[in-house]
Amino acid sequence: MEEMQLRKNSSVVMQIVKLLKIQLLQYMSINETLHSKDEKKRHSLYLLLGIYIFLGAIIALYMSAGAYGLCFLGLPHIVPAYLLSITSIIILMFTILKAGSMLFQIKNYEMLISLPISPVAIVVSRFLNMYIGNLVLALLTMLPAGIIYGVFVNAPAAFYIVYVISIFLVPLVPLTVASIVGAAVTAVAARMKYKNALTIVTSMAFIIGILIVSFYPAFQKGEITTQQMTDFTSLLSAQINNLYPLANLYTEAIVNGSPSAFAGFAAVSAGIFAVFTGVVQWKYASICAALITHAAKKNYVLGKQYSRSPIGAMYGKEMKRYFSSSIYVMNTAVGYIMMILVGAALLLVGKDKVMSAMEVAEVARNAAEKILPFLLALMGMIGTTTISALSLEGKQWWIPKSLPVRTKVILDSKILVNLTLSVPSCAIAAILCVAALGYQGMSSVWMFVIPLTYCVFASVMGMAINIKFPQFHWDNEASVVKQGTALFAGMLLEFAVAIAGIVLTLLVGGAAYHILMSVITIVLLLITAVIYKKMVNFDLRKLD
Repeated sequence: MEEMQLRKNSSVVMQIVKLLKIQLLQYMSINETLHSKDEKKRHSLYLLLGIYIFLGAIIALYMSAGAYGLCFLGLPHIVPAYLLSITSIIILMFTILKAGSMLFQIKNYEMLISLPISPVAIVVSRFLNMYIGNLVLALLTMLPAGIIYGVFVNAPAAFYIVYVISIFLVPLVPLTVASIVGAAVTAVAARMKYKNALTIVTSMAFIIGILIVSFYPAFQKGEITTQQMTDFTSLLSAQINNLYPLANLYTEAIVNGSPSAFAGFAAVSAGIFAVFTGVVQWKYASICAALITHAAKKNYVLGKQYSRSPIGAMYGKEMKRYFSSSIYVMNTAVGYIMMILVGAALLLVGKDKVMSAMEVAEVARNAAEKILPFLLALMGMIGTTTISALSLEGKQWWIPKSLPVRTKVILDSKILVNLTLSVPSCAIAAILCVAALGYQGMSSVWMFVIPLTYCVFASVMGMAINIKFPQFHWDNEASVVKQGTALFAGMLLEFAVAIAGIVLTLLVGGAAYHILMSVITIVLLLITAVIYKKMVNFDLRKLD
């Protein structure tokens, strides 16, 4: 009996390894590229790997700078909790957008469940797939910054061993919470008629809640007293511990070297993850069966028919396509939500408090006024839908490219979707910022013009990048929306353009500033026009 159980357990482990290998090879279309003779696909993979390495270096550098700053200010004991909280929030926000779809992949469920594969192997392999991605992120955000902390406090060798082990535990709790929320939203929405709308609204509300809770202390009303300034260390520690209860336990384990605190942190993290994994694998078949079940619909009745122009019909189709994918909406709408939240937060805090905070240094105040339009533009470009618009056609791409319409109509319909989302968001955010900060004259004009110009540029540039790096062969939308070559190439280019604008504006002042802003606007619009003209003359039938 024991021998049979041992063989069964060994079989499950092998199934987990094989399923995990298949999922990892699907990442960035690695498996397809390895077995393809198309050099273009190999070059795209190398480019994507290069972009990943570059972005990883930026993340590591940013977190290391934050840790160094805290140590330099005499707050080194806050660093471990700070790194834990920031990493957990990032993992939670990014995982919640894909947890439901990755954990319960209904398209693959019927195929896998018919094979001699244990539900335990399916669930664990999918959890491990998400865990590995989050672990890489945790290593980037915590390892270099932790080394800086260790050097500052002259930590012993044992610290580095314990710290590295703790990084492997950090993703477990946020991954579990994100999976619970994602699974709950997916389960509730699956049995309702408007499931995508419910999924989008619920997930958006959760993310907005995370953003508000995370940044609430920075926008609290009232002046900071002298006693609060004196006890700034205690105040910041309390805020971090309130934000993430495990941070206190983690601080005791890492800063004070408490074995019991580390054991408690490890037990809570691994225990929560193990319990949820056990429950999911126990009820996995019934959960997936429930998700397959759809709400009953009325019999179809042919109503009044309408005729529209080709561009109108294609635009309507693209808007329906956009809102039919919750993961597409969630990944592209975050930037627009952040824009509006920033404006609302500034307005809520009030002009007087914002101005008094800026009066600490006149140079800092002038710099903030100059770069705010570019920060709004950067947030707006984060949600560019055109970067993935073509790739999301997937295996149905042959339909639009065989339609008797010009390339311009197809591309315009996709660009208009992004402008429909970005233009109102930029306008609302600009109105809120102008009202909050009391901008007048040309300063208020640039608050509108710069974000709108950048969003028009991003709409066209994103479309051009997706034409250059199309990805039609995918099984899960997340691989296109969150992992595509076009996505990261576009993000890198948009980030570079926004930073270039910020740097240039910080170098000038007075009338030269307004002249520079005019030049930036004109140059971007000219580049956009040139790219657009070249793009609409491209033969989309060449894309495969």
